[in-house]
Amino acid sequence: IVRKRFLLILRWRRAHLEPSEWWSLGGLRALLAAKNDPDPDFWRLSAIEVIEQLKCGQVTPLALVECAAERIKRTNPAVNSVTTTCFERARLRASALDVASAAPLHGLPVLVTENQPIAGVAWTACSPRFTERIATSNHVCVEALEAAGGIVIGLTNMPEFALGGTAFNELFGTASNPWDLSRSAGGSSGGAAAALACGQAWLATGADFAGCLRIPAAFCGVVALRPCIGRVGMPPVGAGAWRGRWGIGIHKVQGPMARNVADVALLLDVLSTSAGVNWEAAAVSMPPSPPPGGFLGSVDRCNQLKCKCIAWSSDLGSILKGVHPEVISAVQLAARLLSQATGSRLLEAAPAGLDRAEDLFRTLRCSRIFESVVGGRAAFSHWEAEWKASTFPEAVRDIEAAMQPMINAELARAEHSRQVLESNAVAFMSENEFLVCPATLMPAFDKTLRYPSTLRQDDDTRIQMDTS
Repeated sequence: IVRKRFLLILRWRRAHLEPSEWWSLGGLRALLAAKNDPDPDFWRLSAIEVIEQLKCGQVTPLALVECAAERIKRTNPAVNSVTTTCFERARLRASALDVASAAPLHGLPVLVTENQPIAGVAWTACSPRFTERIATSNHVCVEALEAAGGIVIGLTNMPEFALGGTAFNELFGTASNPWDLSRSAGGSSGGAAAALACGQAWLATGADFAGCLRIPAAFCGVVALRPCIGRVGMPPVGAGAWRGRWGIGIHKVQGPMARNVADVALLLDVLSTSAGVNWEAAAVSMPPSPPPGGFLGSVDRCNQLKCKCIAWSSDLGSILKGVHPEVISAVQLAARLLSQATGSRLLEAAPAGLDRAEDLFRTLRCSRIFESVVGGRAAFSHWEAEWKASTFPEAVRDIEAAMQPMINAELARAEHSRQVLESNAVAFMSENEFLVCPATLMPAFDKTLRYPSTLRQDDDTRIQMDTS
């Protein structure tokens, strides 16, 4: 650490001072001032690079908070990725933080998505219903981040209640794609992906219901990971919620997002300290312990990876209709590069039975949306009288489906089918170390669309898309 610090000091002096000033008192004052006034291009560095500078004392957590605040001020009017900031809270934490501790984030500023509340900060879930709500406690991810030395600086945009494939809502408006402001940033965690892509933070969290981390990452050119069930803690379940697997949030998980794979692994290590929190152990098998050296350590060992077979599919066995040619090309390229890097053979294949996935997912989804939006059966009458008219129609459809007399029997049948699909997938992955497939059917689309209504085919004709 001492050697790294010395080299950083020399590098800074050579870049900013004349040789005669290197060891002068004036030069020392300039160096000390620079610790609290980081390079304006600091946002371009990776999280790991910034943490190394924090460890060496080359920059302070408070300076990084100001760096992020300035970047958000400059870019957010265009991309609308951050909905709420808490800079004063962040400055207090930065000033009080012991940067000499072994905490893995060492005072790095982080953004969290709008459905991960920060105690004492406005928490709307991007819904007009909750414009006056102030969070009374931290989300489990916020707790994990702050315990690891992270400094939470704000909340990122998403669709109302995080239900949707693009980050639009009536309260804050739509998040734009930083690469093309006329395009969607994806959803639900679109604000997080857009914020990372334009350098508003080095790490961000999101939630994944049905591609909600992966779609925005694909649209905005960043990296995201949907963790396995139980890997990251979840919020408490409502008292009236169904306690079976589909009622406690098996669809929705909290996860990491960053600009490169190593930074995602670092953040997953941090979030994994909450593993198992609020998951029903009787209904969900807890994941194995992280690998030796953590997930970040496994990234360092990836050049040693060897495997026999990599499966790939651009349409998951002809189930995905209208996959855009650019997406197909990207899948094929990724599979080929991975095969070359690992010395493995390629196999075009997909798990069996995925043709049933869409129908059973829609059935299982309605229970989760009912709990998230309504708050349980006891609250249904109040929701119907006060909020149904202002709830977006896609959610209303699922809420009404969840109130049907035979819903429990339908959920049971759908859960049985889901378990069959899970068994098929486990068998498939026991023979193929990887499955390379699309994260989304198309590149980023027009942000004024709630959902695209057509999909392009190879011959440039269009087919109607079922948006239900």
